[in-house]
Amino acid sequence: MHHLPCMAESWVAAGDLRALTDSPAARSWLTERGSLTLRLRLHHPGLAVRVVDEGPSYLLPDEAERLGLAPGSPAWVREVTLHAPGLDLVAARSAIPHWSPDNPWHEVQRLGTRALGELLFSDPVLERSDFEFTLGTGWHRHGSAPSELRLTRRCLYHRHAAPLLLTERFLQLAA
Repeated sequence: MHHLPCMAESWVAAGDLRALTDSPAARSWLTERGSLTLRLRLHHPGLAVRVVDEGPSYLLPDEAERLGLAPGSPAWVREVTLHAPGLDLVAARSAIPHWSPDNPWHEVQRLGTRALGELLFSDPVLERSDFEFTLGTGWHRHGSAPSELRLTRRCLYHRHAAPLLLTERFLQLAA
């Protein structure tokens, strides 16, 4: 799993979200505090998870900065697409630094085509940061061109002090 660096993207807090979109519907999706997967399933009963890539990799520059680590630090990375029949809805990337067999996030390796949200929202002691938002091109597969600008959110989860950075790129929301 190798990636080209993300283009420099400016992340903003919820109070500045109007600078990225004036759509109340888009803001509602972006600020969803509950399970995004469950909300998507209400609108798309055939929702499924497609694993795009998963395994040992490296933090992208903006991920490393958010985690306070050196760019290119090793991590376990999982990239998926949440999709309904014929419609890609959300591209998600989870990055777990300091990966080892005893990492508190070890269950992520066994998710397969289950959504990460099933794990996140079943843990009552999980800590989640506030969301940050950007209008960006997202991460890119090696050799692929950057894609168009999409509304994106990210937050940091902690399980027993171990971080997991989740970035979700909304493929069907207009800015």
